[in-house]
Amino acid sequence: MRHGDGMNDDNLQQCARQCGERAWRLACALMRNAHDAEDVVQEAFVVAARRRDRIPSDDPWPWFATAVSNVARNARRTRSKHMHDEPAEVAAPAAKPDLSVLVAEALAQLPEPERDAIACTHLSGLTQAEAAAALDVPVGTVATRVRAGLAKLRAKLGKSDKEVALGIGVMFVPQPQGGIEAATQRWLEGAETRAGEALTETGVNMTRSILIAGAALVAIALIVWFGMGGSGAGAVQPDGNDAEQVAAADNTASDAGPEKTGGMPDEASNTYTESHTDTGETTGPATKDPQPAIELKLADELVYAEARWPTTLDPHNSRDAVNTKQLQMVYEGLLESDPFVPSTLRPCIAAGLPKWDAATRTYAFTLHDDVRFHDDPCFVDADNLSGAGREVTAVDVLWSIKRMSLGDNYWLIAGRIEGLDDFRAGGKELAGDERLEYLEHDVAGLQAPDDHTVRIKLTGDPGTFLFALASVATSVLPREALRSYGDDLAFHPVGTGPYVISEFVLNRKIVYDANPGYREVRLSNVPAGSPFASLEGMRLPLTRRVVFEFGGNAETITAQVREGRAMEARIGFDELAAMLPEGETLDPGVHDLAPGQPENVVVRIAIEPTLQYWRFNMNDEVIGKGDKARAMRQALSLGFDRAAYIRDVLAGRAVRANGLLPQGGIEADCALGSQEFDAPAARKALADAGFELNGDGDKWIAIDPETGRQPELCLVTRSLNFKEEVNAFVGRVSGLTGIAIRIEYATFPEYLKRMTEADGQIFDAGWVMDYPAPEDMYGLWYDANDTLAAADAEYAQALHGLENLRSPDPEQKQEGLRALQTLNRVLDRDVPFVAIAFNVSVRLCREGYLQPEAPLSLSIPLKYCAVTK
Repeated sequence: MRHGDGMNDDNLQQCARQCGERAWRLACALMRNAHDAEDVVQEAFVVAARRRDRIPSDDPWPWFATAVSNVARNARRTRSKHMHDEPAEVAAPAAKPDLSVLVAEALAQLPEPERDAIACTHLSGLTQAEAAAALDVPVGTVATRVRAGLAKLRAKLGKSDKEVALGIGVMFVPQPQGGIEAATQRWLEGAETRAGEALTETGVNMTRSILIAGAALVAIALIVWFGMGGSGAGAVQPDGNDAEQVAAADNTASDAGPEKTGGMPDEASNTYTESHTDTGETTGPATKDPQPAIELKLADELVYAEARWPTTLDPHNSRDAVNTKQLQMVYEGLLESDPFVPSTLRPCIAAGLPKWDAATRTYAFTLHDDVRFHDDPCFVDADNLSGAGREVTAVDVLWSIKRMSLGDNYWLIAGRIEGLDDFRAGGKELAGDERLEYLEHDVAGLQAPDDHTVRIKLTGDPGTFLFALASVATSVLPREALRSYGDDLAFHPVGTGPYVISEFVLNRKIVYDANPGYREVRLSNVPAGSPFASLEGMRLPLTRRVVFEFGGNAETITAQVREGRAMEARIGFDELAAMLPEGETLDPGVHDLAPGQPENVVVRIAIEPTLQYWRFNMNDEVIGKGDKARAMRQALSLGFDRAAYIRDVLAGRAVRANGLLPQGGIEADCALGSQEFDAPAARKALADAGFELNGDGDKWIAIDPETGRQPELCLVTRSLNFKEEVNAFVGRVSGLTGIAIRIEYATFPEYLKRMTEADGQIFDAGWVMDYPAPEDMYGLWYDANDTLAAADAEYAQALHGLENLRSPDPEQKQEGLRALQTLNRVLDRDVPFVAIAFNVSVRLCREGYLQPEAPLSLSIPLKYCAVTK
């Protein structure tokens, strides 16, 4: 028999003294009678004796409670034919039932999963994460079951929380044989005897014989603290290694130990053992027959080196791509873009895609019932001293849409929701308490018939409205956060997302830890051949901790990745030139570094859905109206040497655009003939429209016969840092086409003001796709609400038909392709823009870094990212 040193023996003795009675109560809660509870506690003490060096010396109960819970769970799973099936031991009913009896009767009517969840959290003091591991269900499922069970008790009894708590505290509990002191000594001696021995056949048969039919109502009577909805947050948790060893609970006690199917990581080794389940979001354990398990080791932490600090973490007031990466860590909305399937949406906090009622123009969403806001001090009140995050309701979704309407991102849904434009007009100038009060006003198109149903009534056809709901700009946040933090909400995010901020150092560092209360969601829709294929079905987020380190120059950022201190960093083309082998082309894809560079570092080059273009003011009399205006637009597009612009102005940091979508964006040819460089064709277009062309080579002048003068157009640009290069290039376009171009440089605020007021004829613009669907780019050019665009009925009708591109039905997909052809034909005819280039991102990555590379997606939420060990 193995004995530890004196201190370890003291730990075991202390564990017995402090945990014996509570272990008995928990075992009774998880088993059906005292006989089975006795066996469970005995086995838990055997585990403790074998792992006595792991028992915490300060407070052993949370550690030991995990052992008790898992021994009971393992025994329940075996379900041997020799199991006992004895009735629950309860007090004889009183002539006049008092509250304790009423509580017992109400508990008896709870479903087994809710009784188990209440027993593990409220009785044992386990956190919801520990209870999830013990019960082999997701954390969000535990929270949902506890809330549901306690709510049913209150509703059934018609009593206050205090009255229910009192009834639970005095409920009958059967005593172990000989009393608790004698039983504890018996369990301790039995554990010492078996601690150093191989498990006997008797022990195996004993474990098989334990009945699992539900958590007995008599044991729940032993709840000694009753924080309605509490999770034992104050309990000390076992360290990482202990959590696995205790959770294992000596699985050799049965023929085959249970597999972990919840997708939760092993604290010690980060080995994920997965049984494949149905893809998509689920709210409970899988019901499919388990498939062969997959083991994959993932690192605990991802570190990113970033140059720019985010300007705000308020999703309703952010229009910066740098911010988006941070916002997606903590915030979510009803829907999200599929990271693997282009132009496809999937549910997020919604339980599924919405139902559309064409007659009423209304979308109906159903919310998941296990979505909660992050724990935060903003939720602290007299009934919630822990600050536990509350459940998200339909009212939160509607309130967030109303707040978004008063912010900088309203353009995403402007004019789309019935009554929301008027709501914005009445409240956008309000601030402070006045704005808070105003946000409680109703909007006709936003309805919440119950806590889990959201109805949004539109003003017209749905079009791309759902894609707006997948934008981080429409994320859901709680009213309590705005009331508590006001303007400080910009850097005090409270959302529902996969991560919570655990460390925040202004301008230097943000550390995110996995949200312990994150809802049940798994990796799904992974295409065949993807590096993520072996992770299909794994619980999200894939990585427990994500660290962003900000600041530094290009050299220091690159060094962080080279030296293994960061997994990924965006780098410039200047740094790239010195890293790649001589003669290496800058094609999209993964590139090895040159000899002498770190072997475990690669370069990822990707085309971003960020289009740079010249946009014509289609309402301007000179460049936007009539045949001559169309000829000038055609000439400027055909006379624009995109390759030269990329080389001379962009220093090679982009790829040529001959249409609106990057290569691979959709399975269709989106090239536009009007966007090719052909200087003779440019001059011919002008001549066909009646212009006189004089000159040769690259020095031409076009004369408008009506005025007898060379046409001169105003180009408004933001290129303040490249004036010399821009001047030279625009001069060349002018010489090739014969059209004079006057450049006016503006700061970004001035530029936006002039574009909004249509104060200019050509705007040097850029567009980052807000959602990964072709409608985002194609929707820019003909819009009656846009000061620069004209209305075109044919174009608008075809734009609505693009949604058919995402249909699995071949005939509908053909309709979508025909709609795309119509749009391209109109654009080639009218040329409302000059497509110049798509930005190219260059990232230095450690080998093993996994990130989905979906076309048309600029920012992938990092819950989908990981790095293999």
